[in-house]
Amino acid sequence: LCLPTWDGVPCSPEQLEEAAVFCMEARKDWIRWWKQNYSRGGNDNAVDLADSQKQSMQQQQTEQLIPHILIHCAHGRGRSTTVMCAAMVKMGLFSHWEEALEQGIRPSRPVCKLNAKMRKNLEEWQRKYVDHVSAGVGVDSETKRKKGD
Repeated sequence: LCLPTWDGVPCSPEQLEEAAVFCMEARKDWIRWWKQNYSRGGNDNAVDLADSQKQSMQQQQTEQLIPHILIHCAHGRGRSTTVMCAAMVKMGLFSHWEEALEQGIRPSRPVCKLNAKMRKNLEEWQRKYVDHVSAGVGVDSETKRKKGD
């Protein structure tokens, strides 16, 4: 998926939704593909292995199952962060884009920062494509966050 934008100019809320859905579907497709091609169900070959070896193999399989998604912009601080916030919310990892930013992105990439327009577009995206679709139709994201929903 390619969403060309100028430096400092974020994707529109509609483009954010398109990107978030694309990431979510790519992740599902990858997991489905991996399970079809590499999942070993009960892993009959591991019967004679020690428990610690079985656990190690299961851990490695689980780590391989985690798909990685690359979102790229010129500097990797704003536009890509905006899309990643939306994608993380869409995938159900966080309930609000600000949580995704502060808890999911900034701990490992503190240089990420969003300008006012990026924040505005994310807030509009959240309202239109997340809050409106959830059970709390008509409840703004700020109210939902304060309630802990």
